[in-house]
Amino acid sequence: MARKTSLPARIGADAIGVLVFLVCVFPVYWMVSRSFLPRNRIKGEHPEVVPTHGTLDNYRRVFADGSFTDALVTSLTVTLLTVTVALLFAFLAAVAVSRFRFRGRRTFILALLVIQMIPAEALFISQYKMLDGMSLLNSVVGLTLVYVASVLPFTVWTLRGFVAGVPRGSRRPR
Repeated sequence: MARKTSLPARIGADAIGVLVFLVCVFPVYWMVSRSFLPRNRIKGEHPEVVPTHGTLDNYRRVFADGSFTDALVTSLTVTLLTVTVALLFAFLAAVAVSRFRFRGRRTFILALLVIQMIPAEALFISQYKMLDGMSLLNSVVGLTLVYVASVLPFTVWTLRGFVAGVPRGSRRPR
């Protein structure tokens, strides 16, 4: 039987939760509210917590030349390609590692953990030279390859735990 928490303890926990939420949400509110101010009032001497006389000029300027939408489409393309390719390869690797017993299985799992510990900065030069050699610099495919390579070990490790938790298929009676 579960113990009942006293009313003051629940109210205190709720108050702390609301306070943490407000502290986490305030930077987002501040950023969005500043975006509606004219440029000369964003860094004013007296910051306004609740902006008055807002304007959409900043948003009009961002969308006017089309470079923002081009960058957004490129980012979405790279993200969707990275997720699709990483999930495909990671799921197949996770199934192999969690369902089959083969020589080098433990070494592969250990290599996944070790690869995740390599700092990204240590790979910059080799990634640059590799992409340059394949003429993929400044391309969506090149950036997708770099992202897939960086997230693949973690994705395999995460999906390995998921696949291992799914019961093996059994025959159901008809």
